[in-house]
Amino acid sequence: MRTRIVFPTVVAATLICANLSYGQEGGVPAAPAAPIDATLYTKYNTDRAHTSVNWNVCGSLPGSSGCYGSGTLGPFGMAGALLEGEPTTDLTMNTVTRAIYILDIASGPNQNEVVLYVYTKVDTITTDSDTVTVTLSQTISLPLVSGLASMAANNQFLFIGTDRSPYAVEINKQTFSVTQLGGFNPPIPVTGITADEYGYATVSFGGFNSLHSAFIVVGPDGSDEEDGVGSQVMLNTNQAVKITVRHAGIQAPADAGISDFLRVRRSRCRHDQDDRVPAASATPIDATLYTRYNMDRAHTSVNWNVCGSLPGSSGCYGSGTLGPFGRAGALLEGEPTT
Repeated sequence: MRTRIVFPTVVAATLICANLSYGQEGGVPAAPAAPIDATLYTKYNTDRAHTSVNWNVCGSLPGSSGCYGSGTLGPFGMAGALLEGEPTTDLTMNTVTRAIYILDIASGPNQNEVVLYVYTKVDTITTDSDTVTVTLSQTISLPLVSGLASMAANNQFLFIGTDRSPYAVEINKQTFSVTQLGGFNPPIPVTGITADEYGYATVSFGGFNSLHSAFIVVGPDGSDEEDGVGSQVMLNTNQAVKITVRHAGIQAPADAGISDFLRVRRSRCRHDQDDRVPAASATPIDATLYTRYNMDRAHTSVNWNVCGSLPGSSGCYGSGTLGPFGRAGALLEGEPTT
């Protein structure tokens, strides 16, 4: 049985304001413009102890190419997971703003606290330059025990857990309110958090070859979709989920107890425009459905199950088994075609 507990959290905040444009002019909408930072990318690395995170923005612009900015974030006790937020574009100011989420899994004087740091990254772009600033905007202490981290997100929420905590947390990206997910009896630690392209997330509890395991599926709006027995994962379309005996994520755990980063895809949203606003894209016909996957204890077969809701029904609509394999080590979904 699982519980959902909502409680206030103390947040150290620096307010960030952004100008957004809404509404649509008459006439036929223009085709969506390419993101103004579509030819730029940001790469990250850390020092050997994972106490600092370095970033570097590179790529090309119409009048130049190369690297345009770099910096260092920290110090941290140990950076255990990194994630970028959805970008917001201001075409008047030629800026792209996004959050960078860094999970410190060894914070505090005893290095046993878990703290989420939220940075605001702003790219100011011209035809031949990108001026990049990164500033700390939020510091949130989480009710988790230091351990191997799992982190995923959708447009509205972050989902975070460690393998020493029987609860995961759901964090609202706007209000930074924290909700606990879990509460199975007896307690089961979090071993993976994965999300799909439509905003569904699965929190896995217990080892992937253990009989004592469970899962919770959370919808795009943060509400519980279902829970049940057995560790489950969801897949995205550009980075495989690697599954080991004890953990599932974009990367498998590193040796010596030091976690690799859980690198979740950096997705882009439609950008605001001052004149002709592109029409909203049609909702995919399967947007309210999700597929979860699990394995047998030896990882020689992969089971799939399609669940969710449709206008006239809800529940699970199909299931099956893939294999046999020698050992399934990574799973990935392809792009959908409708």
